[in-house]
Amino acid sequence: MLATDYRRVLDGVAGGLFARWCQENFFQYMGRHYGLDKLVEYGTEPLPETTTVVNPAWRRLDQAVRRERAQLQRSRAQFGALSHRPQPSRRRSRAMNNSRAGCWSRWASSSDG
Repeated sequence: MLATDYRRVLDGVAGGLFARWCQENFFQYMGRHYGLDKLVEYGTEPLPETTTVVNPAWRRLDQAVRRERAQLQRSRAQFGALSHRPQPSRRRSRAMNNSRAGCWSRWASSSDG
């Protein structure tokens, strides 16, 4: 290594030289990939600190939960409608009991979680 500063130890000069190379490489990379030399201004814009960003994975899961809750509510309404009708004939009664059993099983399996 060659240096014109005869008072410093070469270890310190090497560290400074390495730091300079790192900076030059950084600016070269930013110029090539991000157009650092093409910036019109070096100002900043104030951003509100309360900007809300929703996680897309959470949004998908939330939609799935809402969909299941709506289905459960419809099943409960259907079950309730079948439970509070006037006295039907025997044939109709069997059909309603089968329908109630289907609603009940869907409702019971949905409300486990």
